[in-house]
Amino acid sequence: MALFLGFIALLYAPTHDLFRHNLLYYDYVGEATTGIVFRQDVLLYTLTAWFAKWNINFEIIRFLFVFLSYQMYFSLFYSIQRKNSYLNNNKKISFLLFLLLLFSIRFFVICCGLRQGLATAFAVFGVYKLLIENRKVGYVFLLLAPLTHLSLIIAFVGVLIIKYINISFKVGLFLAIVLYLLSMTLMNYLSSFLGGDVGKAVEVYTTGYWGADGEAAEQISLKGMIALYFNQLQMLPLLYFMYKVNENSKYFSFIVFSFIICAVTLPYFAVIDRMIMLFMGISVLFLIYNFNGSRLHLKVSKTALILVASFFFISLYAERYTIRLSREYKLLTPVPYILMNNYSEQWLWNNVNNWGK
Repeated sequence: MALFLGFIALLYAPTHDLFRHNLLYYDYVGEATTGIVFRQDVLLYTLTAWFAKWNINFEIIRFLFVFLSYQMYFSLFYSIQRKNSYLNNNKKISFLLFLLLLFSIRFFVICCGLRQGLATAFAVFGVYKLLIENRKVGYVFLLLAPLTHLSLIIAFVGVLIIKYINISFKVGLFLAIVLYLLSMTLMNYLSSFLGGDVGKAVEVYTTGYWGADGEAAEQISLKGMIALYFNQLQMLPLLYFMYKVNENSKYFSFIVFSFIICAVTLPYFAVIDRMIMLFMGISVLFLIYNFNGSRLHLKVSKTALILVASFFFISLYAERYTIRLSREYKLLTPVPYILMNNYSEQWLWNNVNNWGK
């Protein structure tokens, strides 16, 4: 399944962020870059420079990012399934929960944005390995996450915090409400405190172009706003499950921590979307890990599945124009032919405008 989704990503037309990443690849062609590209989100830019030098198609990076992301999520699911006797004996419910996980993973974010999607997968994988399986290798993935996208440094910070304190759901809910009301003040302070490029990035996403009242927010259509609110709606059944369970564990505390971060970033549409991805990943796995077939577990799972599947199809509809440009018909061809797929620089300029649309 991860391999198949990787092939879909490889054939997907490079629009939006993918357009800019693809152009950067062509900028690197002919340069003698063989070392680390020291800039924010170092993993993608270093790989882009290396692949350009070695004359490996940029599309292979997309394939790798999507394949690795899904492989990590699926490996966690199968690990849980093996240890959960109820899921082992009930294939129908096991399949339902697999669909819940599958639809909760943001394919288009991984495929088109590259950095955020893979970084979130690294963070979710690292948190699970560290806090559920108590394996130190989790720290490796938690360090890879901010190297892929800086925003996921919040996962590493969260792990350090809950190492010393447990956060109950009620305490987390109280903090979420208070910090949401203070979010604008907190973000302004954080931007000033951090300073430099990181501080500027915080400012851009909170009070600048991508902020709550920024130019980007004014350009969102009514359908876009509905999609944003529906994205947030997905959290509700999982929050209800947390309220009912209120487990005293480090993993549960990390979910509560991620919910608090969602509350702080709620006014900022470009940031909250990223934080919801983290929350959904770890909370869906928490639900699957604890699933015992009870009425509560079934009710929450089915409601969550309806919401995440609906949001997936909303996202699919939003990508309808890009899908028309894509080459998914090549999925019917031999694998070597798929792997050779390439969108040339000339194709980019002929088919996509300067804004990547």
